[in-house]
Amino acid sequence: MLYDASGQPIYLFDAETTSRPECYGDCAKAWPPVLTKGKPRPAGAVEPDLLGTIRRRDGSTQITYAGHPLYFYAHEGKYQVLCHNVTEFGGTWLVVKPNGQPASTWPPAGPATSVIASRWGAPMSIRPHPPAPKPSLSSPEARRTA
Repeated sequence: MLYDASGQPIYLFDAETTSRPECYGDCAKAWPPVLTKGKPRPAGAVEPDLLGTIRRRDGSTQITYAGHPLYFYAHEGKYQVLCHNVTEFGGTWLVVKPNGQPASTWPPAGPATSVIASRWGAPMSIRPHPPAPKPSLSSPEARRTA
């Protein structure tokens, strides 16, 4: 499964049938895009040929994986996957496996993979991460803006 450097899960939106993002406005507030100003750099189990970027309507650069634009959910904590297989904004949100396919179930079997990405312009790279701690029952903080 893909995570950012802080342990935030990364999702794809199955309503997007091309690499062109369709999640804007209220959708992007709830599901902020994974953005970068640098070239994505793979590591670990991530396949380099699957990493890419696409320009959003506002001029920002969104990271893609296996042709899917990538997103966060704005209201999850570290290593919490609260919204896998959730239908919202006209499609289903699914966590992403290192092979680029959505996970069919959660939690998945096998090693986890991290996406190291900065929403503040640093390049993105992907590498394995240590086992995730058990999810906290405290309320997750909203850290992202569209």
